[in-house]
Amino acid sequence: KQNHALEKCIAAANRGWMARKISSPADQVKCFFLTSPFIEPQPQNWPSQRPVPPPPPTRPDWASSPGFKTFLRYAAIVCAVSFGKLFWQTFDAKPTTNTSVQREWDEQRAKALGGLESHQEAPASDINSNPKISSRQKERKSTASALKSDQQVSPHQQDPKNQEAQTPQIFPQSSKRSLSYFTVGSTKDEVLAVQGTPTAFSENTIEYRGSEVYFRNGRVVSWRNYPALSPLRVRLLPSVPVVAKPGSITVGSTKDEVLAIQGTPTAFSENTFEYSGSEVYFKNGRVVSWRNYPALSPLRVMLIPGAPVDTSLGYFTVGSTKDEVLAIQGTPTAFSENTFEYSGSEVYFRNGKVVSWRNYPALSPLRVKSM
Repeated sequence: KQNHALEKCIAAANRGWMARKISSPADQVKCFFLTSPFIEPQPQNWPSQRPVPPPPPTRPDWASSPGFKTFLRYAAIVCAVSFGKLFWQTFDAKPTTNTSVQREWDEQRAKALGGLESHQEAPASDINSNPKISSRQKERKSTASALKSDQQVSPHQQDPKNQEAQTPQIFPQSSKRSLSYFTVGSTKDEVLAVQGTPTAFSENTIEYRGSEVYFRNGRVVSWRNYPALSPLRVRLLPSVPVVAKPGSITVGSTKDEVLAIQGTPTAFSENTFEYSGSEVYFKNGRVVSWRNYPALSPLRVMLIPGAPVDTSLGYFTVGSTKDEVLAIQGTPTAFSENTFEYSGSEVYFRNGKVVSWRNYPALSPLRVKSM
């Protein structure tokens, strides 16, 4: 069959592709491949030719370059000089003429030397007789003895159970201690004389285990006192004598009246006095509102009606006035222009009349009735 097909393809090729009798498509293809001088079939068993990847680019050998070696030499020289200078300053040099800085530097040098000097120095009897002993060794001996004399403490301070002996002490420059408290305008020395060494401090703040004292231009301007952690010995006194009845802080009271009745605040600012969570708010030096937390620090405040009110009903409702609410419910723990708050329960006003409320009987039940 193969020879017959080959003969048919040859005969078809001699007749031409446009002859009347045209062989089948398969025979035509075979014939085309057999007779074409330009197209040759692809053998099926040839191996696939994959492109050869280009070689990786060569990196410059900078580590062996002369410039890098020169850089390493200079870096080694600089490190050696710096280390030598540091070593010399640590053991022999006097870095400054300031006595306080020199004192700290000598302490660090004594710690670095450790017990080396005690083994290498000559006995005290040979220092004056032996001319080979340098003056520097004499100076080291005197410095070490001075440091030892300064570091001596009392037997009570040497007790490891005493925590105050482990903390550095800061003493005021002035030894005068005329008062047992400090106040606004006191200096840092006065605070240190009254309160003692702080647990932390900065330029404008001194801290005593949570309680803080704030300074401006070296004078006390405010504080935040936490009596449960570390009570501050502070007082904020009225600027003028005030005669006020207990529990008479109300809207319109002055700061001096609040101080005379409530005492020194635990924290304060220009328009706020704070008493362990409870707060009194001022505007132009007069009380305008407060927030009272009786469980933390009850304020001696009172907000009374401006006019007599009939309280025979024993409750208030929608449309009641602020005076009626005050007469029936009492002084609110916090209030604003349109809200009275009673330990969580709230009464809302509009144009001075009750419009709604939020009652929490478990906290503070309101004496209300919806008509």
